[in-house]
Amino acid sequence: MQQVLLRFYTLGKRKLHGVPIRDWLLECADKVGVAGGTTFRAHAGFGRDKVQQGENLVEIGADHPFEVEFATDREHADRLLELVRAENARIFYVCIPVEFGWLGASDE
Repeated sequence: MQQVLLRFYTLGKRKLHGVPIRDWLLECADKVGVAGGTTFRAHAGFGRDKVQQGENLVEIGADHPFEVEFATDREHADRLLELVRAENARIFYVCIPVEFGWLGASDE
């Protein structure tokens, strides 16, 4: 089965159904059976609009960029992407083929 790294990029203030998109993505991933995900807050960034966002800006209303990523199989990534498409949510994503696994003994 093909493994992928699925990344979404958004801003902290962007919401869907009253929930920050970063949290909504984590909830959706759990619903479709993705084993886990991580949200990263970026120091700064800019998108296609060329507007810089981040903590180093003094501009009133500046927002923080976030990355939400999932290391999963292609089937679960596709399920998550289907949910996002069904909401007609405009969210930039990247899906990269990867190899992943566990090293060392289990803590369990």
